[in-house]
Amino acid sequence: MTPETELIFHAVSDLTPEARARYFEENSVPPAIRRDVESLLRFDAGATGFLAQGLLNSASQNLERAEQGSLCGAYRMIRVLGRGGMGAVYLAERADGEVTQRAAIKMLRYPGDDSFRLQRFLRERQILASINHPNIARLLDAGHRSNGEPYLVMEYVEGERVDEYASRLKLRDKLKLMIQICEAVAYAHRNLIIHRDLKPGNIMVDSAGRPKLLDFGIAKILEEATDRTQTVHRMLTPDYSSPEQFTGRPPTTATDVYSLGAVLYKILTGRSPHEFPDSTPDRLLSDIQTREPVRPSKLVSGVGRDLEAILGKALRKEPEERYRTVDEFAADLQAFLESRSISVRRRDWLYRIWKFRVPIFGVAWAFTMMSLWYLVRNPRTKALHGADVMSLIGVGGCFGVASALLLRVLRKGAFK
Repeated sequence: MTPETELIFHAVSDLTPEARARYFEENSVPPAIRRDVESLLRFDAGATGFLAQGLLNSASQNLERAEQGSLCGAYRMIRVLGRGGMGAVYLAERADGEVTQRAAIKMLRYPGDDSFRLQRFLRERQILASINHPNIARLLDAGHRSNGEPYLVMEYVEGERVDEYASRLKLRDKLKLMIQICEAVAYAHRNLIIHRDLKPGNIMVDSAGRPKLLDFGIAKILEEATDRTQTVHRMLTPDYSSPEQFTGRPPTTATDVYSLGAVLYKILTGRSPHEFPDSTPDRLLSDIQTREPVRPSKLVSGVGRDLEAILGKALRKEPEERYRTVDEFAADLQAFLESRSISVRRRDWLYRIWKFRVPIFGVAWAFTMMSLWYLVRNPRTKALHGADVMSLIGVGGCFGVASALLLRVLRKGAFK
């Protein structure tokens, strides 16, 4: 497959058959390339994951040969790091001799006039320019090449995908890593940005163990009212996308909450919550809307009821039933790490009694001992029968439990 064929393939993959035919005519696409592109489109519609990956690898090799050594501003391209429907990302190094620096350059590759992709690419540039967080890859530079192709120069994160890195961690360390990721997403939300493509491939962990959030290519500004839903639908990653993204409902911060829950599910279990046997588009849409993921505790050991409850809340089908904010999601993860009650289960009295059984039974034991001491020291109790004495001890114990619960309520606030 030639680079020209691949570029045209990505340009028309989101178009309707009528718009695609019009594109071929307006851009005078040669018949041979048109046949190759149409063949790739049929292949793309039914390819298995293995074959699709082979296609992407072949495309990357062609692009690497075409771009290796070429300049992009002050940087020289070294090799392809990754590729998607909107463009390619290259490893590059500074070539002007000013400083020694490596960077990741993202380029929008579009033959002809593709205003939609161009607008989205420029919006990503502006989004990255407006945010600054230690767990979000930084924008270093931006510009256009001599042929008019726009590019972004990003911080190069040398490390591993978050799921690969986390596979070697203990449970507590996995959750601490996830809390850092939540902090980055919460920061984006405070700046009115929804990422919409949170997945392990867009979260790298550097050599210092810091997670870095990448790729705001389909991010959305909360104040925007319109979107190209059909095109964005093709850009989704089904394994980590929320049900409302598949049905075209407006995205909210709850959309990212769902994807974060899906990423955590993968980190904990090694698989996506959306692993369904029938992957046809219609069946996949139905399954994601109605089918619940397998309980994590059935897949791996060590995932208790609290952590399952947290995951279940984040992965609710309806957005309004999930955590209202990413901060709330992170707060429950932190509470779990600190053995405190989690918000999802604070309505459960039995759970709260069990969670705080040590202080509750400690206070109850103290009141019981005080009752026994009173009975032994009080001469009037000598005339009481054994059953009466046991009743007094029981009342003292119950009073201790009630006092401990009251103290807990006063300390934590009303149950919610």
